[in-house]
Amino acid sequence: MNIIVYLILFGIIYSLITRRIGTLLIFLVLLFSELPIGTFDSRLFHSGFNIIVNNVIKVSHTPFNKPLNQEIAKENLLFFNVLMNKAQIPYWLSEGTALGVVRDQSFIPWDDDTDISFMYEHYSNFLDNVLPELKANGFEVGGLTHDGNFITIHRNGEKIDIDVVKKDGQCIAGYTKNNNYSTDCNIILEHLGGMRKVEFLGTTFNVPGDDYFVALYSDTWKTPKKIK
Repeated sequence: MNIIVYLILFGIIYSLITRRIGTLLIFLVLLFSELPIGTFDSRLFHSGFNIIVNNVIKVSHTPFNKPLNQEIAKENLLFFNVLMNKAQIPYWLSEGTALGVVRDQSFIPWDDDTDISFMYEHYSNFLDNVLPELKANGFEVGGLTHDGNFITIHRNGEKIDIDVVKKDGQCIAGYTKNNNYSTDCNIILEHLGGMRKVEFLGTTFNVPGDDYFVALYSDTWKTPKKIK
């Protein structure tokens, strides 16, 4: 979690121990306020509370092995898809979500999120036209890292992780054992040439070619493994 969140939590605990009600109220307001955490772009301000929720969701799946709620994941992805198409932002399913769709024609049960990627040139359009609609319909920003190019949103207890891909940037998608846990976007960009459309959830999505999965998960990617 972000250092600001830790400081707010420390302030809450300290206020409870010392019984400083006024100070406690200040820190509680800060916890639920949208703050410039990881960015000074007001479109991406989010609260410490939603960062905590985001981490609780992740921990509930890994390491506690709570299965992905596929019905909620489906609802979230389909709604996200409608907004992205409306804004005319091309994107693709990535990482474990793409792997599950291609290999199993479903979400991977032990996955902890839905993975999405799009190119940096569409970032401003996303922030102006897609993110506000997501937030207006129950999604919350729960994390922002890598210079703002990795965004986590959540709704109804399930997450969507969004990688904003650009040359010489940092991409979470590449953070796999087979890829030596690299976040170099250039590695991802090398394997997007085989993009294709696949049928999933009653519509079509863009998904990278097989070389993408080999780069991230090795040539044994068709064999299910509970490891990233």
